Amino acid sequence: MAEVNENRSFAASDFLNHPYPDAESNAAILLPHLKPTDKILDFRCGSGIIAISLASRVPHGAVVGIDFAPNVISKARASLVDHYRWRATYPPGHQHPPEGAIIFHLVDSIVKLPYDDNTFDVVYASDMFIQIVTETLSVEVLKEMMRVLKFDGFLFTRDIAKQHLFPSNLGFGTQLTQNLLRCFCRSD
Repeated sequence: MAEVNENRSFAASDFLNHPYPDAESNAAILLPHLKPTDKILDFRCGSGIIAISLASRVPHGAVVGIDFAPNVISKARASLVDHYRWRATYPPGHQHPPEGAIIFHLVDSIVKLPYDDNTFDVVYASDMFIQIVTETLSVEVLKEMMRVLKFDGFLFTRDIAKQHLFPSNLGFGTQLTQNLLRCFCRSD
């Protein structure tokens, strides 16, 4: 897919084979804000390990991991089978995941998600913005994240060594957009 840099300095296999990522190491500042009924979107879910780890924090909620790379979604689904010893099936055409579900969907675009507005309590993205090729696309992705996020939800991003938690009802999505634009539009 041309909208994300696949020629980055690290190999895609690093994400597919990393054995120990979990919510505690990758989303520590988010965890105290999770409620047992939250619906979480793991944006570009990679191996699925973090989504599975987040699911243990929302036993009456649901976690949906999305990616546009078929081999990545296959790995995430295999991680789910390995972790739970069963295969979760849930048709991707449905808007609202059932309680307790962990679902991995292959999506066609990261700027046009197949979910209604205000679907998720939490949108989580790890090491995603560093892979996006243009600042325009970064802003479009952020707008899409905010569209599917509930008004009182949390947007959590993690890139390289920093974690960011933005309560959507306080307008921090706008602040994040401005910060991303400053970062991507630097002349140095």
